[in-house]
Amino acid sequence: MTAPSSIDSEFLHEQLSQASPDLLRQMLTAFINTIKEIARRLGVARNTVRAALASDRPPRYERARRGSVADPYEPQVRALLAQWPRMPGPVIAQRIDWPYSEGPLKKLLARIRPEYVGVDPVDRVSYEPGQLAQCDLWFPAPPIPVSPGQARVLPVLVIVLGSPGSCPRR
Repeated sequence: MTAPSSIDSEFLHEQLSQASPDLLRQMLTAFINTIKEIARRLGVARNTVRAALASDRPPRYERARRGSVADPYEPQVRALLAQWPRMPGPVIAQRIDWPYSEGPLKKLLARIRPEYVGVDPVDRVSYEPGQLAQCDLWFPAPPIPVSPGQARVLPVLVIVLGSPGSCPRR
């Protein structure tokens, strides 16, 4: 085991930021006896060490949300989306007299529009085998003789039944 004076401060700093508080308490009290010495080696304030030792979880930096220029306009945007959920962003900007660039408004719309739009009905449709068919016209390359001296490219009606999980092979 290494002597307390040779403990690398980067190692301690890494352990302080990643370890569980119980492991941190055991490790720090086993190697170093004073909070002042721990703070000196880590380059942090003594109160930071005290808080880390008293905490029941690893230290975590938290900052309050700064806010956006779009925040004061959110009630107006929500009122418009409640009435017209698919209204385009530029029209919303016009209606609320948006004075800024389109970026913050686009971010606001991307965050709150799903609450109003709902699920696209096309995404929810499912078919049983044989319930759906696709019809197409196929115009084959070789002309077909229709009368003496006449040949035409005639359309062929192609109908394919849709069935989930099956695909025709060539």
